[in-house]
Amino acid sequence: MTEAGVFLSDDNLCGQTLLQLVSRGNVILAEILHLSQSVPFVFTSVNGLNKFAEIIKDFTYFQIQEEFEREVEASEKLRELDVEFRELYATQLTRYFNAFLAVHQYISDLSRFADEVEEGFYVHDTMESISQDPDGKQLLAESLYLLGIMLIIVDLKFSGVVRERLLVSYHRYRRVNLKDNYINFVIGMLRSDDIYQQLLTFPLPEHRSTALADQGAILFVCLFFTPETLHSNAPVMREIVDKYFYDNWTITIHLGMTVNLFEAWEPYKAAYSALNITLQPAMAKLKAQNFHSEIQELNKEIQRDVSEDVLKDDFVLINMNKLKLKGIYSSKMPEAQRLQGEVAAKLGELIEVFSGSRPLLTVQKNDRICEDLVKLKSQLQEVCFDNLAIAGYKVLTLVKNLDELQELHGLDAQEIVRDFLSGVRSLMHMMVRVIKLNEDALIKLQLITDMSYAWEIIYGFTERMQRFVQKDPTMCVKLRAVFLKLSSGISSPLLRIQQAKSKDFGWVSHFYSKHLLGFVRHVLQIIPQTVFSLMEQIIKLQATGFKEVPTHVPKDHLRDYAQDEERFKIAKFTNSVSVLAEGMLMLKTTVLGVIEIDPKQLLEDGIRQELVNVLASQLHTSLIFSPRSKLDLLPKLQKLTSIIEAYRRSFHYISDYIGLCGLKIWQEELKRVVFFNVEQECNHLLGQEVRFAFVSGCPRVLSNVYVVSTCYCHELGIWFDSKSQKEVLTAKQAFEVLLTALGNVGVWGLDRYYSFLILLNFKEFSQMIVTSVVGNQQLTDLLNNITPIQSVPPTAFDHFCKNYLTAFGKASRHFFGIYETISKIGNLQVIRIHLMRVLNKSCKINSRLYEDMLRTLNNLDYGKGRKPDAIDSMPFAIGIMSILKQCEDRLVAAFWDYSLQFIKLYLIAESRFGFYLQCDTKLNGFEAWVSMMLI
Repeated sequence: MTEAGVFLSDDNLCGQTLLQLVSRGNVILAEILHLSQSVPFVFTSVNGLNKFAEIIKDFTYFQIQEEFEREVEASEKLRELDVEFRELYATQLTRYFNAFLAVHQYISDLSRFADEVEEGFYVHDTMESISQDPDGKQLLAESLYLLGIMLIIVDLKFSGVVRERLLVSYHRYRRVNLKDNYINFVIGMLRSDDIYQQLLTFPLPEHRSTALADQGAILFVCLFFTPETLHSNAPVMREIVDKYFYDNWTITIHLGMTVNLFEAWEPYKAAYSALNITLQPAMAKLKAQNFHSEIQELNKEIQRDVSEDVLKDDFVLINMNKLKLKGIYSSKMPEAQRLQGEVAAKLGELIEVFSGSRPLLTVQKNDRICEDLVKLKSQLQEVCFDNLAIAGYKVLTLVKNLDELQELHGLDAQEIVRDFLSGVRSLMHMMVRVIKLNEDALIKLQLITDMSYAWEIIYGFTERMQRFVQKDPTMCVKLRAVFLKLSSGISSPLLRIQQAKSKDFGWVSHFYSKHLLGFVRHVLQIIPQTVFSLMEQIIKLQATGFKEVPTHVPKDHLRDYAQDEERFKIAKFTNSVSVLAEGMLMLKTTVLGVIEIDPKQLLEDGIRQELVNVLASQLHTSLIFSPRSKLDLLPKLQKLTSIIEAYRRSFHYISDYIGLCGLKIWQEELKRVVFFNVEQECNHLLGQEVRFAFVSGCPRVLSNVYVVSTCYCHELGIWFDSKSQKEVLTAKQAFEVLLTALGNVGVWGLDRYYSFLILLNFKEFSQMIVTSVVGNQQLTDLLNNITPIQSVPPTAFDHFCKNYLTAFGKASRHFFGIYETISKIGNLQVIRIHLMRVLNKSCKINSRLYEDMLRTLNNLDYGKGRKPDAIDSMPFAIGIMSILKQCEDRLVAAFWDYSLQFIKLYLIAESRFGFYLQCDTKLNGFEAWVSMMLI
């Protein structure tokens, strides 16, 4: 038999091996729970909504593996999907596979440990000796229980199709069978022993099922490893049901995961029959009635005890089996010393009364009583708290001496003295209770009040909690106790990890703490939500006839701006906002697991979340355009401006009443919304799935519609309709409204988006050059056969011009798509120029010093040697310049040589032969620009 505590010592190989195994099992369990919350959408979505559906297979993949791989290699589309899928999800798939592989490895290591114990590898440790140690038998049971919980959670959290898809995307693990001897030994130990010694904490017979609830949950999981017991061993199942489940039919198997035994054991004949004997309708009805009556009585006691007049330290000590003692236990020694001093002071007052130095009308001087009291006080002050047991005995002796003194001298006849001595006696009894208070009481209280069973069902009370908080924000203080009790459930899965000194302790504890923090945020998010609903009421009031007071108001018109009723409503809503914020701040700093909650930070995070939701929603709904209309941009931007300005003004107003910096939060969250949507839209352009992004609306109207169906006049800064010649969009007006609506950060985000579009068009241009020019042998031969103009003799010049222009007419049809791409690039650059102009103007107004500094840096000597960029008014020309900036010098020179040759020949042909080449007007504009450059 192993001595208590020796099994887990560092030099015990068997104990450390089993402890490390159980610790690793808890870590794997946390990893599986974490991964179950973030399964990629492509594995859970139906085929119609999943673009990767063609390459994601279930177990049928193993039957058609070679054929499927050939199909992927043969299809360019599938190859591209395969590469994209690998880039997006390879890391996540590896983590999922490693988690499933860890389960397989855990089974293998557990089976190996059982074999080693049976074979005598651990010389002094056998299954029997391990089961005699309190820690050993707990670890034996937990090792098998953890394996069962892993498999159950995998089945519950990952549906069959999802699990198959995840595993087939990598490889599937193999199963390892555990030996029956080990499983039967663990189940036998669970049937016969109280491995956690809970019956000492719950001594009453009616509490036996509660005492054995945790052990019963472990036994329930372990029984699935012996299905023959569940199916056919009726006596054993009857014994198990009578001991563990005679009045407990819905059990918690792991942190709030509940199981209905009536449903879980329905497929198993012996287990279901044994449960049916106990689970009778009359029995269930009686238990429900008993619980109902007990809850009603308990609620009455709680309402009576939690009042401030009752819940004091003396009440806690007297009712120590009912109330929490942690606060008093932590200050045990100072509290005992304080009571000692208070008793000594009261005895000193009584000594003064009987010595005559503080005479009372009804009390006569008595030297003998005075001497006894002095002796009693001296003995009390000599009590030392180094040995608490002796100190408690001495104080009880002094209480007995005080009773004898009161009886000997007949002090009961004097009412004032009797009441005074009664108070002294009460303080001395409280001293004894404080001295006797030990950690065992706290441990028992923690076991009895364990709330880990509520980790899942507590979500069903979320709406009720939120209604309470919404009605009375001070309820946050009471909910703090609920959050703290929930955090106590974290200690169970962390215990073995901490004992094993595992490096994963920090990660696992942070995971469970973060899960609990998420619930706290979810419950208390009702306060920011209510704040924003009140803010919307303020916005409506301000938008419906509310007059802002101007800087100067004529005395006669002052009454017109009073608006008593509207201002009273705004004040009422503002007060409600302030009360809500104050209620949340009353929560105080709270530690949940390993995470500290700052209520002010919690409030700010909630406000930020709601602000992001509002901004994203308004931007998304306001910037939806008809694909055929070019005339709805300005009205929508103006409407968006009024909406955003109303929210901004009201948000800044209420932020002063909730103790937050409204301007800073507004700018940061608007920046976050814009950047996120820009990134989403860029991902969409790359072919990735995006739910929505408001950025896609406005830029597409500007960049696509106007380049196809409009002409741009640089001098006026206006886009005209190509057919009707009517004005479509004025740049100055549109981009200034855009700046007002989205702010500086929104305009900068659009600039980033347009830059990305230009990059994509550059790539498209390169591909078109390769396919339409380099890969076109006919065009290549035609261009190679053109004689340079310098080599043409004067006598053959006219013939050469005609042939040259005829060849150009044949070649021009190959360049139409290239021309469209170049024009699109130029148009995007024009839009970016206007964006930069409004940003520069805003910078000069709002950040003059910063703008001056940047301008000074730009004008330093290192920039003077650069020639200014020549920018033409036409998007096509700007597109040409943008492309040429990406090319080598030799290619740029060749381009200008060919352009010069074409223009000279074109002008000569027109002047000599009246030959006019029909081409796009924008191309003619480009020619004029080149001519101007040549001059």
